[in-house]
Amino acid sequence: MDASVVRRRWLRGLIDHLALITPDAAPTDVSDAAPTDVSDAAPTDVSDAAPTDVSDVVPTDVSDIVPTDVVDAVARRVCGEDVPLLAEVEPPPGGWADPWLIGAVHELTASTGERALRGAWYTPRPVVEELVQRALTAGTDAVLGDSLVIDPTCGGGGFLLAALDRLVVLGSSPDQALARIGGLDIDPGAVRATHAAVAAWGRLAGASDQAISGAVERICLGDQLVGWPDDWPSVSVVIGNPPFATPLRGGSFPGAAHAAREERRDRLGPYADLAAIHLAVCIERVAPGGRVCLVLPQSVLGGRDTAGLRSWVDDVAPIIDLWATTSAVFDASVRVWAPVCEKGAERPMRSSWSEAAAFALGVPPVTVAAPGRLGELLSSATAGFRDEFYALAEACVELADVSSTGLLPDGFVRVATVGSLDPLTSWWGRRPTTFAKRRWDAPVVDCSKVPGRTQSWLEQLRQPKVLLPTQSKVFEPFVDRDGTVAPVTPLLALHAEPDALDLVTAVLLAPPVVAWAFARWFGTAMSVEAIKIAARDLADFPLPVDDGAWHEAAAIVRSADGCDPADSVRTAIEAATLMQRAYGTAAADPSVLQWWLARARSLVPSNA
Repeated sequence: MDASVVRRRWLRGLIDHLALITPDAAPTDVSDAAPTDVSDAAPTDVSDAAPTDVSDVVPTDVSDIVPTDVVDAVARRVCGEDVPLLAEVEPPPGGWADPWLIGAVHELTASTGERALRGAWYTPRPVVEELVQRALTAGTDAVLGDSLVIDPTCGGGGFLLAALDRLVVLGSSPDQALARIGGLDIDPGAVRATHAAVAAWGRLAGASDQAISGAVERICLGDQLVGWPDDWPSVSVVIGNPPFATPLRGGSFPGAAHAAREERRDRLGPYADLAAIHLAVCIERVAPGGRVCLVLPQSVLGGRDTAGLRSWVDDVAPIIDLWATTSAVFDASVRVWAPVCEKGAERPMRSSWSEAAAFALGVPPVTVAAPGRLGELLSSATAGFRDEFYALAEACVELADVSSTGLLPDGFVRVATVGSLDPLTSWWGRRPTTFAKRRWDAPVVDCSKVPGRTQSWLEQLRQPKVLLPTQSKVFEPFVDRDGTVAPVTPLLALHAEPDALDLVTAVLLAPPVVAWAFARWFGTAMSVEAIKIAARDLADFPLPVDDGAWHEAAAIVRSADGCDPADSVRTAIEAATLMQRAYGTAAADPSVLQWWLARARSLVPSNA
């Protein structure tokens, strides 16, 4: 194929992708007052605006297509020049006079693989503008004065462009706004693209050449973990989307990050995400009264290796506002959030970070006046690990291979996976399940063939118990009354006296308890919609205040024994409704039950 044809096709594709980040209309003026109550801020769905990877279609055999040349050409075209390279390319829907196009071109020329290696996930424009509005609010120290607003990992310059727009909305002239910004990045291409984007913004805004060149000079090549430029004045606002990476998943973890984490071992664990290190460094360096607003992975909300960081931030620069979303903002699987931290502020948020983020996403806050804790009813709560998983896999067979009657032989136990349980019901033997990379119809384990090192573990499980899947939207407990079910990791096994099993199960079905647990451990699950708990957490679950309603719900739980799965789920909903009342007026907000029902009804089989 002719090289010029390939080039035109690629450029056309690139501009088509730019349409995803080009607003349909000019941005409207925004309110001077960003919300400080996280409950007032509904999450913005921006998944459709996430950059699409087009670098994989760059024709490597066409020598006249160079990504940096395309970035430069777009920069000139944005400023009104006629550029031969783009002569045959139709303009994006919003026209060429948009500085954001320059950074977008730079970002789109990096492959998904490159971005994953560096942990560089670029932020859609609607999210950038939302976060800048929250960080730069009228009348605050962060806006007043002449200190800098910086992005220490500036990528394509989007946060700086939004900051310039915001400063003008709040009363600065274009020259004054340009005098307030600075940036850093370790990628020379990113710095070059940001230079061009900021310069284009200045020209389109009618700023002076001196103001434009001054702003460009403050956007430098460098690693913010090593240090900020000595000639920068005081910094009052830090905004941006730092790279994400964790040693647990083989992310790119530069030497400067290792050194920065070692210097802060009192607040950063060995597996703290790279973004968390950036947050700590920025808070240290921002001026008193200044603000830091960084996009972070949700693992920072509740992860063990950032527990010290959370406590330190609460003391030094408390969170005064928070943004969160359930959408996939980037073309990575990671889910994100962003705090606005103000150095030296009074701490307005008394809830934990996980709770605040959950409340921002619409999880109803719950106040539970508990007369006791679930640990008072439990004799143990356990979970198997790797050894137990492989021990069960080694001894697993189909029931049909060991029983001609369909009855469970002596010395065998049924195998339950997370996918085989729903609230109050087991699908074992009713529908296939997957275990140890194999599909099973009715998997059972010959206890005599389980390796000796796990024999005692399995024997402890051969007693009445409640099984509880993790990583689910609501708790889905199942009562194993005869002790013939062996749970596969990560199922939890809760042991109690036989007459207490239904009471334990009723607690797990209670909407106030589910909302309380979701908020408390939000950010630790694999899915943003799921609840993840550990066996050790269960002992702290609150007990209800209305003993009569609790026992009535427990009786309903017991009535589900032997029911059709669809009927069992409906019975669970009936018990949950009673348990809403059992937790008293403090937790009886109807929104709690409605929230729980919206999540639980997806469990009812479609053919029921």
